[in-house]
Amino acid sequence: MKSANIGEIQRKLGVKADNIYGPITERAVRDFQRRQNLKVDGIVGPLTWRRLFP
Repeated sequence: MKSANIGEIQRKLGVKADNIYGPITERAVRDFQRRQNLKVDGIVGPLTWRRLFP
């Protein structure tokens, strides 16, 4: 994943945008997926992406 995309994901999730997909970002993605009733895997795949950026 491009670091620019990681930064956008981080900003959307409200975590510090450092362009590194580390444990804080993964936890935020998992929390988002849980809230959205998506498969909780910590991966920003097509379904998670569409929910983040409608």
